[in-house]
Amino acid sequence: AERGGPVGQADAAACASNRNIVSAAAQQYYYTEGAYPTSIQALVPGYLQSVPACPAGGTYALWESTATCSIHGK
Repeated sequence: AERGGPVGQADAAACASNRNIVSAAAQQYYYTEGAYPTSIQALVPGYLQSVPACPAGGTYALWESTATCSIHGK
């Protein structure tokens, strides 16, 4: 369950930032490779140093260049 209050808000903000980073990397991958990555792992190490982690413990998924979180959505 998502935490509320300042900690929950900070987690949500950090997660949104992570999703933006993953989405930008996926866009760059698309422009370079001519296709969207099949997974977030496909972005490492060429486009991301590592797969970021949601601070609230959610898992990320990628559809084309849209990163989503199992807790925070998109």
